[in-house]
Amino acid sequence: MMHVLVQITVEDFERFWSGFQTRGLPLRQRHGSRGARVFRHADHANRVTILFTWESRAHLERFMQDPEVRASMQQGGTLGPPAITYLEQVGELEA
Repeated sequence: MMHVLVQITVEDFERFWSGFQTRGLPLRQRHGSRGARVFRHADHANRVTILFTWESRAHLERFMQDPEVRASMQQGGTLGPPAITYLEQVGELEA
């Protein structure tokens, strides 16, 4: 499993969120996504951070190269390319 932090800016959060839940879900699943946690920045409503879990980095890279994904991101109002950070989990603590 691979964790990825993605940061994007969108034109309109509601437009983005609608597409992320509908158009984006089958695209992500087809490319090995195992889930996502979506965060909206408290001080900038159109900045979004997503923590994804993917089967592998190769799956994510194929997802990012898929023309349908790029079209979906454009329809969702994504401004510019996403900033992607690959993460390696080293532990987990409960409160």
